[in-house]
Amino acid sequence: MSHTTLFPIFDNSVLGIVSAAGKMDELHLYHGSRCNRACAFCCVHGEPQGHHEPFHAEVLQAAVNLVAQKGSLKVYGGEPTLDAENLMWSVSYLREQGFIGAITVFSNGLRPRVLLNLLQSDPDTRVVLNYAIATGTGEKPLPAATLAALQAYHREHPARIFLSHDFAVPVGRQAGVDSDVPQRCYRCYPTLTSTGNFHACPFTVESSLPHYALGGIAETPTVIQERFSQFLCWIEEELEPEARRKGVSSCVTCTAFRTL
Repeated sequence: MSHTTLFPIFDNSVLGIVSAAGKMDELHLYHGSRCNRACAFCCVHGEPQGHHEPFHAEVLQAAVNLVAQKGSLKVYGGEPTLDAENLMWSVSYLREQGFIGAITVFSNGLRPRVLLNLLQSDPDTRVVLNYAIATGTGEKPLPAATLAALQAYHREHPARIFLSHDFAVPVGRQAGVDSDVPQRCYRCYPTLTSTGNFHACPFTVESSLPHYALGGIAETPTVIQERFSQFLCWIEEELEPEARRKGVSSCVTCTAFRTL
């Protein structure tokens, strides 16, 4: 099934990010790996038995302190809609603390009522559906009634529901698979976990390798940004030259590093 019959492909250009001095443009928010699917491509090993920690005020405040007021916050897991109450509360809390930027929720789409309630409650929230599940590409597709409900909302409210990229990143369950991903690192913005830790790469958030650790919410935003800048420099100066030398992707190389 072609994505053109479903929803547009998501990219950051739709978010209207406005940078601010001393702030990051974007941050990912991760609540754990609990999911109602266990997909082969999942970079966080999502599954029904996965772990979950709800977002709490201190973590969300740390996100607000770090990111530009009109920046971007991206919520992912696991499946965010499995804790609908905390998801709705988190969006409301972020708004109460002055964040007026874009909030994007990455979802498998299997709980459409939660997603539609969220979209109706906050005009600057968007939903990005997993490409493989929405289109049935290599995974069990969305039920027809679920897809129809989401498409009906999309027809009435364009630019609120999107599809994710159509490729798998070779980490998590895809670890060691050097697929047709770009040779270079994606250079995503970091992740703040619901347990209060900053992690340099959203795709490897379940990895405990030390080069991903940026610190906890007790650190100042300046420290987190400095450490992330050091991580990006390491990518340029060491990681990608090593990936080129080995003839494999940056993702495969990065997840094999033991020291920074």
